[in-house]
Parts: sequence; structure tokens; C-alpha cells
Amino acid sequence: MHAQFKDGSLLLRFGRRFGISETERLSETILSFAPLTQLTLDFTKVREFHDSACSLLAAILGANRALKVVLRGLTLHQSALLRCFGVEEPGFAAGT
Repeated sequence: MHAQFKDGSLLLRFGRRFGISETERLSETILSFAPLTQLTLDFTKVREFHDSACSLLAAILGANRALKVVLRGLTLHQSALLRCFGVEEPGFAAGT
């Protein structure tokens, strides 16, 4: 995971794999850069996205509802899974 921080905005780019351990690192990273105003998660290079990580990702995003969140590079399947966990609520913006 590559992190880029500027003026309260955090961009996280993930490598080839996104699973439970990457989700746990994501949570720790968000806490270490707090307070944040915007969080951009870039999944464009991810080729192995574990469905099991979606519920944890949704919980992390749900716990940070004050943030503007932009999600990049998700497949339709991953977007649908996250919607099932409530990620499509106000405050979340799907970006490409």
C-alpha cells in the first residue's frame, strides 16, 4: 500500500492483492493520519480482491462517515458487495 497525504486528504494505492490483512493495515493507516477530510482508495492495480475484505472495508468506511470517500478501480462485483454493506450512503462518492 502506498500512502500520499496532503492538506487533510489521504490517497491510498493498493498493490496486486487486497484481503483481510490489507484491510487491517488500512484501518491503522487511517488512524495514523487522522484527522482527515478526504480519503481516496485506489484499487486500480488490485488483481486479487478477496470478497471477505468487503465487510471489513465497509465497517471501516462506516466508522469514518465524516470523511468524503472516493473509491477508484472497483469492479461491478466489488461495488455491488460494498453496496450490500451500506457503502453507497451520503458521504461516499464512487470515483473512476
